[in-house]
Amino acid sequence: MVKSRLHATAIHLAVSVAVAALAASVVFLFWYPYPYSKISGGMKMFMLLIAIDIVVGPVLTLVIFTPQKTRRALVFDFSIIGILQIVALVYGLWSLSIARPTYLVFENSQFTIVRAIDVPAEQGHAILAALQGGSKIGPKMVALRPFRDAREQFDVTMDALGGVPLATRTELWQPFEASVPMVLQVARPISNSPRFSALLAVNRPDLVQKGLRYLPLQGAQGFWTAILDENARIVDFVELEPFD
Repeated sequence: MVKSRLHATAIHLAVSVAVAALAASVVFLFWYPYPYSKISGGMKMFMLLIAIDIVVGPVLTLVIFTPQKTRRALVFDFSIIGILQIVALVYGLWSLSIARPTYLVFENSQFTIVRAIDVPAEQGHAILAALQGGSKIGPKMVALRPFRDAREQFDVTMDALGGVPLATRTELWQPFEASVPMVLQVARPISNSPRFSALLAVNRPDLVQKGLRYLPLQGAQGFWTAILDENARIVDFVELEPFD
């Protein structure tokens, strides 16, 4: 009987692992590519999901399975376990989906990650057609445009103080390319930071070149640093706060 239980549990575990691997390919290849899997909390959320889906299901099989049960009883038991696992998986993937980083917004002097849930449905119409839908792999880069006048700046600032983050104001978004000169102006040269220069020299010697700059990258899990080339393209991420 013990051998039969272990066999049934092993089969259940193998199926659960296969499903989890398929889910992981979607989550980490499309929704949370590195470094967003860490800075946006995707890895922690996924590990919790896997703990429930992979561990609980097979453990329940180990507990309830017995060869003495009728085929009908076993089918019923496994159906209940399967439904519970599917519901947990769907809910977990839905939670990961709405929390995924969809936009990387250049906001004055830093990059800010905006999640799908951070953009209310009523603001969706304010997103320029060219910027809608985000990116298929990772977040789409956009930038905040300059304020039209002092009144708009005052209104937006008051809203920010009231809890509406500036980066989520979709009516202020413009294509990232339009803000490249400003990005290059406010980004700090790597040569001015011995800490980052030394770090890149060791870990990414291919990036040690003239013209590299860096900017803070703010996400749900704190600050990282984005390394930019002379064209304001992000060429690497560093898991360090950029503030010396």
